[in-house]
Amino acid sequence: CDLEHASSSLKSDREFILKLVKEHERILHYASTDLRFDEEILIAAAAKCAGNLLDCFDSMFDWSGLIDNNETKFLTKIAAKARSKMELHCTYVKDFLGGISSVAMKSRMKPNLPCYLPMLDQGAETSTALKKLIAQFLGVPVCGEFHQYKAALMAFTKFGF
Repeated sequence: CDLEHASSSLKSDREFILKLVKEHERILHYASTDLRFDEEILIAAAAKCAGNLLDCFDSMFDWSGLIDNNETKFLTKIAAKARSKMELHCTYVKDFLGGISSVAMKSRMKPNLPCYLPMLDQGAETSTALKKLIAQFLGVPVCGEFHQYKAALMAFTKFGF
């Protein structure tokens, strides 16, 4: 890999490494030590490795025996973050967006009952843009980020984390 011979400043560039890890999870091996333990980068790598954490994290952990307690705690923490983000997404879709839909539907059935969230009921394009902004503000993973957390969680779950 050409990154093996890259400068330490390039290996420490978080955005650069994150972008590369999303394409090639083994790049993690060449990242700076700090970035190898960055939660977002590890989630991106786990998502990319298609459920094979052994290949993904082989440069970080000794898989020959049981993972030591610190490594287990660390990977459990990363898996918990992925799980939490997925739960947040489900809550947002089910409770928040579902609530908007039911309020909007009730206001259409009873015209004298106004929608309490009128800005979110302004047509499909405006409504979608506002919902994405709200999701971003709340830290809810959507689109590509949602799929990344979902894939990472599947990989962690496969190995019991």
